[in-house]
Amino acid sequence: MNDMQKLGKVEAMGLSLAVISNNIIFNMTSVIFNSCGSGSWLNVLYVSILSILFMLVAIFLFKRFISYDILDVSEYLGGSWLKGIMAILFIVLFMSFSAVSLRYYVNDLHVIYYPEYNYLVLLLITFIPVIISSKIGLQAIYGTNLVVIPIAVLSIVLLFSISIRDFTWQRLFPAFGYGVKNTFVTQSLNVFAFNVIAYLYFLPPFLKDTKDFKKVTLFSVISCALYFILTTLALTMTFAYSFTADEALSLYLIARFATLGRFFQRIDAIFIFIWLLAFLSFVSLNVYLISYMIKKSFKLSNSKEIIGSVSLVMLGFTLFFKNLSTVGSFTKNFFKPYSVLLIFVVSFLILVFANFKKRRDKKWE
Repeated sequence: MNDMQKLGKVEAMGLSLAVISNNIIFNMTSVIFNSCGSGSWLNVLYVSILSILFMLVAIFLFKRFISYDILDVSEYLGGSWLKGIMAILFIVLFMSFSAVSLRYYVNDLHVIYYPEYNYLVLLLITFIPVIISSKIGLQAIYGTNLVVIPIAVLSIVLLFSISIRDFTWQRLFPAFGYGVKNTFVTQSLNVFAFNVIAYLYFLPPFLKDTKDFKKVTLFSVISCALYFILTTLALTMTFAYSFTADEALSLYLIARFATLGRFFQRIDAIFIFIWLLAFLSFVSLNVYLISYMIKKSFKLSNSKEIIGSVSLVMLGFTLFFKNLSTVGSFTKNFFKPYSVLLIFVVSFLILVFANFKKRRDKKWE
C-alpha cells in the first residue's frame, strides 16, 4: 500500500456495487420500510431524486479538484487540522457501517444456520479473509469484486423475479404511508441509505483516468436508486405495512419464501452464500480505506502494519452491540443522522468553500 493502486472504470464501478449490494442486503431497506410503511416506495423514489441531484452538484464542485479526494480538498481549505478532523469523521462513519453490517450478518448466520457455534467464533472466521485481502491490497479486493458482484447483482434481480408471484400490489397503497409530511419531510433523512456517496468522495486519486469520475459516480448513484426502488417494492408488496422488518436481513425475509418449482425449496441458503462473498468484499474495502485514511492523515510510510489494529477495533465495535435491538437503535439515533450530516452537509460545505477559495486564489494569481 505504499504506492497508490489505480482503478479502471469497470473496477471502480465494481467497488461501488459492493457497497450498494451491502446496503440492500443489510437492512437499509428495512429501516426505510419501518419508517414509511406503504409509502416506502414513494419515499425511496423521492430520496433517490434528491441524491442524484446532489451528486450532479458535487461532480461540478469536484471539477476544480479533479485528482483530489475529500481529505485533499479539506487540507487545501483549512490545512492539516481540517484534513485530520475529516479523516476521523469518515473513519467513524466507515467503522460504524462495517460494525452494523457485521452484527447483522453474523447474528443471522448464528441464529439461522449455526446455532451450535459461538457468535465470537463465527465473527473471527469471517474476518480471516478480510485481513488477508486487505493486506494484499486494493487489487485483491477489486479482483474478487469482478467475479462476486455480478453474481450478487443477478441474485437480487433473480430473487425479485421469483417473488413476483407472491406480490400483492394493493399493499403499495395508501401511497403516502404514514402521511405526506412523514414521506417527504420527516423521513427525508433516508438519503443516508445513499452512503455510497461517501466512498465516491475518495475515488478521484484512485482512478487511472480522472475523466471517468463523472461516469462512475452517476452510475453508482443511479444503480443505488434502482436497487433500492426494486427491493423496497418487493418488501412492500410482500409484507403488510404493519410488519416490522428489523428481525433479519431485508432480502432474507423475501428469500425464505422463494422457491424454484417443487424440487428447489428453501433456496435462501444459496442467496446467503452469495451475499457472504459480496459482504466480505465490502468489509475488506472498509478496512483498506480506513487504513488508507490513517496513513494519509498521519503521514505514515506504510499502512499494512495497521490493518490488524483496524480489524481488531472493528471487531470490538461489533461486539459493542448486545443484540439486534441495540443495532436498530444505533442505526436510527446515530448512524442515520450522522451519515446525512457528514455526507450531505459537512462534506458539501467543504467543497463549496474550497471552490470559493480556489476562485479567489485564481483571481489573485
